[in-house]
Amino acid sequence: NKTKKPLYIYNPKAASSTMKKLINQNDPNVKVMRLRPLFSINNTSTEYEIFSVIRDPIERLISAYSTIISRKGNGLIGKCGTRKFNFVPPPQKMHQGEKYVNNSEDSELFLEGWREHFSQSMDMWVHDIESVGGFDNPSCYWDVHIIPQIKFFMGYDVSFLGCTGEIDKVLERIDIPPHVYKRERSNVYEKARIMPRQKFQSISLISNVTMEKLLKFYAQDVDLYRTFCESNYK
Repeated sequence: NKTKKPLYIYNPKAASSTMKKLINQNDPNVKVMRLRPLFSINNTSTEYEIFSVIRDPIERLISAYSTIISRKGNGLIGKCGTRKFNFVPPPQKMHQGEKYVNNSEDSELFLEGWREHFSQSMDMWVHDIESVGGFDNPSCYWDVHIIPQIKFFMGYDVSFLGCTGEIDKVLERIDIPPHVYKRERSNVYEKARIMPRQKFQSISLISNVTMEKLLKFYAQDVDLYRTFCESNYK
């Protein structure tokens, strides 16, 4: 709808940084809104065409893991009243993996430690979330990177949702040339010189019991992704 102004809702760990950068660089007329879950803009207005991008919920959680453990701070992933939930202490600094890329012995030790840490973290996060009744407990605050995506869109008249695997289609929808995205992605990979994190954080390292519980926690996100990105869903 060309009579409305595009408004992009920032959805963490779903190509959000890439989308924000591409929008800011190529179309200043598109408004970027970083909303806190369950807090609303004036959605009675017909001024905006609201859209966002969504991601496979388990892949998004895996990506959130690396974001949370690599940042500075106390490692807080959530809290309920006075009860705080912190991540498992990491075996070493994430950036130290860079020097292990070309050393097979050190590399394997590095990977072994981080694989165990990843698996333990997923188990612990599930235990913490389950212990307070899930994400809907009103007394709890959770890191925005692990909150179900659907909570960012509830209550909004969303015009369309794109998929992380089809960013080019989202850009076409808001009149940004798709080749801009391809150039951005190639630059990212050319600059990446550290060990690929996919080697020590993957779905295969999540236990069946933990995966079953995750799919329940993120059931609405799974339905959302299947609805809008069915061709990408496995």
